[in-house]
Amino acid sequence: MGEPSDPQLQINKKVSGASRSLKDIQDLPFSIYVIEGADIRRNGYITLVDALKMLPGIRVSQPGSALEGETFMMRGLLGNAYAKILVNGIPVKPYMVSGMPLGAQLPIQQAERIEVIYGPAAALYGADATTGVINIVVADSERPIFTNASLHVGGQSYTSIHTLFGGKIGKGDKILKFRLFGTNTRQATRRIFYDTDLYNAENYFGLNPRRIQALINTPNFIGTVTKPALGETPHLSRSFGVDLTYQNFQFSYKDFFRQDHRALGLNTVAISYAIPVNSIGESIKEGHLIYKKDFKNWSTQTTLNFLKYNMNNTSSSSYVSPTLANIFNVFTLDSLNMLLADSLRTVINDNFFSSIRFAHASSFEYALEQALNFKVGNAEINTGFRAQRGTGDPFVDFQSTPNRGGADNIENISRNPDQDYNELNAFAQLFLPLKKWNILLGAAYLYSERSSILILNPRFMLAKR
Repeated sequence: MGEPSDPQLQINKKVSGASRSLKDIQDLPFSIYVIEGADIRRNGYITLVDALKMLPGIRVSQPGSALEGETFMMRGLLGNAYAKILVNGIPVKPYMVSGMPLGAQLPIQQAERIEVIYGPAAALYGADATTGVINIVVADSERPIFTNASLHVGGQSYTSIHTLFGGKIGKGDKILKFRLFGTNTRQATRRIFYDTDLYNAENYFGLNPRRIQALINTPNFIGTVTKPALGETPHLSRSFGVDLTYQNFQFSYKDFFRQDHRALGLNTVAISYAIPVNSIGESIKEGHLIYKKDFKNWSTQTTLNFLKYNMNNTSSSSYVSPTLANIFNVFTLDSLNMLLADSLRTVINDNFFSSIRFAHASSFEYALEQALNFKVGNAEINTGFRAQRGTGDPFVDFQSTPNRGGADNIENISRNPDQDYNELNAFAQLFLPLKKWNILLGAAYLYSERSSILILNPRFMLAKR
């Protein structure tokens, strides 16, 4: 497999994620890496983490975990949660999710470039841009019609299809530009092999031969005792997106879906890998309308957008054994009479560990953003505000019982109450090119229902010209 282009050869590239307007990399006082679309397709990158793992200072985990999918570490923090992930400059991470769930649902194969900006960018993007900004820029063209498609196949019934289609209609200043993309990635299982010491039954059950053999005989392990592989861990990712641009207006809608095995990343002693339908599936729908107007020395952009997150109501998990009941047996069986012990054991199993446990989470967010860009001599000022409101159900795990109706009756199950939030973020950033130095200063004021905080960009950034 080849490697991305040498970053030293990219000094003439332009990026937009660092300052909300196109700037040459050499003019910006950031550590910036651009992954070109040609590198993405030549190396066969399918997921965002595929591309990021080639960059300096980033560590990845594939396949990662069930809740967050593939994960990456950036500047010592979990990038899924603390890096701002954008598609064409628009955030796609839901507020109610602890970390952006990553699979193969983002338009990586269709990207013209992926901009990776190291370092905090709270002044422009908010507090969840602590480690940096990752902007996926989908390819565009001035041709009347353009298209791009790819098909990847592999073992374990792996298929990955990616398409991009676009063009323009009309003449003069009445031109409608359109762009559509779609992806579909499936894999029957990943045949994950684990460290035998980490998942050695003796580490959990001492030297009890009966319990050791019972664990090894569970369907969780499909390999040998010395090199155990987990059961089937299927994966599904798909996406659809459309962009329309007419004069000063732009409309965009994107739909992302990811599904992985619910036990992924969890300990085989506690959670079952044996049932392929025990999965976690989630969809993210994002849409926005932009009005942008350019004048001689300044420009304005107004953005209305919504973001909707839903966890699939069939998301479920199963336990290998009633662990809490085993603990109960050890500590209470000798001190209670047999009838009471059996009664308590039944209650514990029925309420916590029997049958299948389902999961649920959802959120709906909408925002208004007004941004202004001024040019005063050589200096450039970006300023504006973002007002955001949202409501949703945090993640909750609940027991399915016959009288509750399982996943089909999810709305009737008592869970955590809805959580609402309101935020106002005002930001300003100054880009000042001098004779020998370029200076970037930024500040943001964040107001929420809980706190009012003045956030200053934590770095005074200079770049020698």
